[in-house]
Amino acid sequence: MGDHGCRTTKRYLIEADSNDPRRFVVYAWNGVQYEFLEEHLLDVEGNLRKIQYDGGILRLWFGNTLGLLSERDSDFLGRYGSVCLPHQEGCGALMEVYRRSRHANSGDVTVVADNNVTFCKRGWVWKNAVWNKIAKSLPLDKYDLPIGEHGTHHPEDREVSIMSNYEIGTSRIYNTEVKSLIEKIMALSRKK
Repeated sequence: MGDHGCRTTKRYLIEADSNDPRRFVVYAWNGVQYEFLEEHLLDVEGNLRKIQYDGGILRLWFGNTLGLLSERDSDFLGRYGSVCLPHQEGCGALMEVYRRSRHANSGDVTVVADNNVTFCKRGWVWKNAVWNKIAKSLPLDKYDLPIGEHGTHHPEDREVSIMSNYEIGTSRIYNTEVKSLIEKIMALSRKK
């Protein structure tokens, strides 16, 4: 049983350089391999304090709150997700789950990935050969990048696959149902 949903990813924004987190490299699945699409360098220069890639969420912290992202940066990130300030009005249902999260580390800017996009941490790609390919903008093989990513706000990401000897009536459940399901299984176990 998983602790969160997982889905196949078609496009990756990869943390290309741990020494310069402003640099993004984008790859997309073409049906055979991952093809290099583009590279982007954020305009923020010295203002960027920290960036965190986390599958369906990308968070950025700045040295000051003026300007945050240039229009060019917003356009780039907007092609791969929804760019929001965590407490900004107008993000609608997209940010509702994230707003109610217990996590306080929302960043000055949060990008919620589209349902086919993953913000891929450098550490998720451990093979030196893969990094050599990325450095040369070469195509990547199917298993050079993670197969899927953990869930965000999309309905399919709130489901997990579950395996059990007990009849549960479905092969997928919502994360919110896990506790009650485990309690039922434990109650059945105690009866035996």
